[in-house]
Amino acid sequence: MIIYLLFPMGEKKVFYDRNKISELLNIAISTSKIKHLFVRGIERTAQLHCIIYGDIGTAKSTMLYKIGQNIDMTPIVSMSKANLYGTVDKQTGILNPPTVWDCRNSCLLVDEFGFNTHNYNELEVINALLPILVYPRIHKRLGFRVNDIEEKDGDLFLRAKNGKLECKTRFVFIATTMTNINILDSSSNKAILSRCLPIPHYPSYEDLYKYSGDELTFFEYEPYKVREDIKINDSDYDYLRRFARENVRKPYNYLRTLNDLCKVFAVLRKHDESLYTLICTLRAGEGN
Repeated sequence: MIIYLLFPMGEKKVFYDRNKISELLNIAISTSKIKHLFVRGIERTAQLHCIIYGDIGTAKSTMLYKIGQNIDMTPIVSMSKANLYGTVDKQTGILNPPTVWDCRNSCLLVDEFGFNTHNYNELEVINALLPILVYPRIHKRLGFRVNDIEEKDGDLFLRAKNGKLECKTRFVFIATTMTNINILDSSSNKAILSRCLPIPHYPSYEDLYKYSGDELTFFEYEPYKVREDIKINDSDYDYLRRFARENVRKPYNYLRTLNDLCKVFAVLRKHDESLYTLICTLRAGEGN
């Protein structure tokens, strides 16, 4: 299968093995099960968020729904800040839990994520996502009565009391979009993209023909068994630092890419230079 990475000011194309893309998505899904990732005594965010982008009619949504079927999560088609952070029925005080709580220890799947910063709802969703992709906590003061509620799931919790909503959750964000993310230039869009690994999906006509006859698939669900608590030792981390330094062109991409490499290593527990190279290439296409 051929996947093209598009650069906005040129015609450069990079080709990827669909099996590697599928493997990368499976790794991302598996990071939802990691509770703690330590590097040199400091806890890092372990979840690898992804945005799959490509043309209309190329089975992006089918890929997303296939992921959802395998992890028992239904993709969201129309997202709002209200369902992300939770709402309260003003008449009864009943809390409608935040979507990020419902998808704890799993994936928040969004079909056709919007990047139109001139659209108030889409901009509001982007700004609402920015903090919780890095620090998945909610501390929200409600302007009206809410019934007391407390739910726990291991180290995670959802709590509403005295008009205050608190939530500690953990999830992997995977979205699809028809937008060519490499040409986005607003600060909000750049911020959300910096928190996600961009995955291009531009199959050839021949790929789509084979796909229509069940001769190939764009994604196969093959989850990894991961430990909940992971520590990357100094020698492995130094290896990842050197690899990123040798393969990342732009300084502003270095730390983002290094973090992605750490997350992949945390799942695999071994080094895979072909996947590392793929990640470096994908990150290089971001925002150029």
